[in-house]
Amino acid sequence: MFGRHPSRALRSAAESDDPAAMYRLAGELLGRHREEAERWYRRAAAAGHVESMTALGALLTRTGRLDEAEHWFRRAAKTGSVVAAHNVAITLLRRGNGAAADPWLRRAATAGHRAAMYNLAVRLRDRDATKEAETWFRRAAETGDVAAAHQLGTLLAERGDLAHAEHWLRVAADHGDREAVFTLHVLGIQG
Repeated sequence: MFGRHPSRALRSAAESDDPAAMYRLAGELLGRHREEAERWYRRAAAAGHVESMTALGALLTRTGRLDEAEHWFRRAAKTGSVVAAHNVAITLLRRGNGAAADPWLRRAATAGHRAAMYNLAVRLRDRDATKEAETWFRRAAETGDVAAAHQLGTLLAERGDLAHAEHWLRVAADHGDREAVFTLHVLGIQG
């Protein structure tokens, strides 16, 4: 779709105030006509289209407008969007407000957002809450997060649980994580 002109039917539907069409049109325009895409995302977001709120927030983040991005992420999160809740947390973290970000991370992680699980685990590990960090790394790793598998394996190795550490480090290594391969080597576990 990128690089092509949007269909007349899609543009007509968007101009007829169809928020889903506005969202699709903005997505098609985004690669070549960012300003026009932003206008369509804004219209759809103002009409209550949750995906547009999140997409607009992401676009605003990329252009350094974090205050406004956070506003749209929060609006989307109020509708129950787990992705938007995670994005609120990331926006707050980018601004150095970890204390405000943590409840948003926890909310998204509890709802099953893989990146939120990982990010929450990292924050917990960095505060020496390793037991809870291990829980969240495990949950993320069980969803296929390779970095979480590596971090979980590392935590387990530090605790002396080499059998379980080896399992998670091998999962990460088998998925191309070179650091996990190195950690297995350092631990004396042969491939």
